[in-house]
Amino acid sequence: METVNDWALAIDAWVIQDGNYPDFRRGQRIEVAVEFYPPEPLTRTESGGRSAVGDGDGWYVIAGTVTSVLDRFWVVDCGILVYGEHAPADVTPGDGVQGRVLLSVDHYLYFENLARRPEMPELIYTWDLQRIRRETAPFVLDTKRNVRVRDEARRGLVEIEATDAWSDDGGHAEYLFDCQLIETPAKRTSSTAR
Repeated sequence: METVNDWALAIDAWVIQDGNYPDFRRGQRIEVAVEFYPPEPLTRTESGGRSAVGDGDGWYVIAGTVTSVLDRFWVVDCGILVYGEHAPADVTPGDGVQGRVLLSVDHYLYFENLARRPEMPELIYTWDLQRIRRETAPFVLDTKRNVRVRDEARRGLVEIEATDAWSDDGGHAEYLFDCQLIETPAKRTSSTAR
């Protein structure tokens, strides 16, 4: 299998605002774990394989093998090790899974908590942050839920030099980091996280 080295990882302004990371700049070398979020449950497969096919906006169709299950957390190898919350009750290491997921920068859960548990694998990778893009769709009122959401019909991305989590989009920015994976072993600590 060919190794994927270029990845698009989502991160919301609140993750930076919470003090988990400083603002980021294009060209920066960063150390972060990757979290996955499946909007629908992943389906089981006979053999997980290891692949991740992205559409350039943080969403991927992955095929992978479950490597760890710990409490409600699980780790899937889809070319890199990624973790998720809310593991299905019947999932076990060795199970193959596939489906659509959003890959994002670990908001804090891994580097602050899970990395301290010896049974959890090392998940912090080193990346070159090659490009930063910010979501441009305005917020509109979802009258059914009475919440503000992005206008799906006006989704777009603009390239920026650096994040400004407190000011970009009124403090509600959504970013996409285009990163190149550096071929170094994963680890448990991050020089980027605070």
